[in-house]
Amino acid sequence: MKRLAVVLCLLLCLPLTARADDATKRAKVEEMLDLLHLDRTLDQVMNLVKQEAIAASNAKLNHAGASADQKAHADAFQSQLFDFIQSNLGWKAMEPDYVKMYADNFTEEEIDAMITFYKSPAGASMIAKTPELTQQSTALVQKKMLALLPQIQKMIQDYASNAGKHGGSSLNSN
Repeated sequence: MKRLAVVLCLLLCLPLTARADDATKRAKVEEMLDLLHLDRTLDQVMNLVKQEAIAASNAKLNHAGASADQKAHADAFQSQLFDFIQSNLGWKAMEPDYVKMYADNFTEEEIDAMITFYKSPAGASMIAKTPELTQQSTALVQKKMLALLPQIQKMIQDYASNAGKHGGSSLNSN
């Protein structure tokens, strides 16, 4: 009977242990994401997207000869739109999802190892240099895409002109 009571007590305590382990793991994920400055990175990406969208919109409005009132109205709408996007996709809104995603995909031991690495001089250097590397790699891909653009456009034109000959079918299989 005493043995049954001990087993029953252990079974009842297992969910508490799992929750404690889960909370510990989530706290470690939060520490790792903090080390990675994911909050700043995500906010920087959102700001870049916002700036590019505003610049593109302003260029279109200028090209179309929009009035000052139309531009002001468009700016107000864009501000409202990006506030909405930020409130739903910014770091504060997305942090719980990121924590869950990392906790679901990495073991606690892997998270511990990543924290150790990111706290090391090499890890700190990687974190510090990642934004610049991301910008450089983006610029590199954009440069290469611009060089390929004439060929891509020709391929699209050839496809479009051949689509009519083949009843609108997809790419030819050779």
